[in-house]
Amino acid sequence: LHFVRHAQGTHNVNQEYRSPANFDARLTDLGRTQCEELERTTRDLDVELVVASPLTRTIQTAKLGFATVLGRGVRVLAEESCRETVNYLCDCRRDTSALQADFSDADFSRITSEADPIWAKYEAKFGDQEAFTFYRESNDVPAITARIAALFSFLAARPETSIAVVSHCAFLTSVFNGTGGLCTFADGTTADLFK
Repeated sequence: LHFVRHAQGTHNVNQEYRSPANFDARLTDLGRTQCEELERTTRDLDVELVVASPLTRTIQTAKLGFATVLGRGVRVLAEESCRETVNYLCDCRRDTSALQADFSDADFSRITSEADPIWAKYEAKFGDQEAFTFYRESNDVPAITARIAALFSFLAARPETSIAVVSHCAFLTSVFNGTGGLCTFADGTTADLFK
């Protein structure tokens, strides 16, 4: 398994996570440059499948950062379980049909809802961005843990032996450290990288 955090998105520039301009944030020019650098390190990998969160910035990172791999017939498969923890407007995904229109060569067969079901869950619980300005899913450890388990169950059932997963900082932090995680580290130095 190869885990990749998406390249710089518009929401990362000024940390304007709640801004409507950063709804399902896209990559910046720097993010695209980072993907070119990533592609130079991934082109010789034997990746058989690229799994990406269904948010725009991760699909863009998958397509640009694994361009040579995809050119060999490998596909991008959108997977809801590896998406960012849903806290702010930048973490809300666009409707599936809009994503399919923009990324017609990606496989959205595992995305079963047109609208964003995770965003809807927390909006129903807490209200919109103006009504509730704190962490939503990041404070719901059982929900994140369930998503992590769902991701690893999905990956374990795949026939491919080399898979890249393009995801997000907060989600990957939860995977590797934040929720007591599925992984432990041999030394404190490595663990500190994920704090």
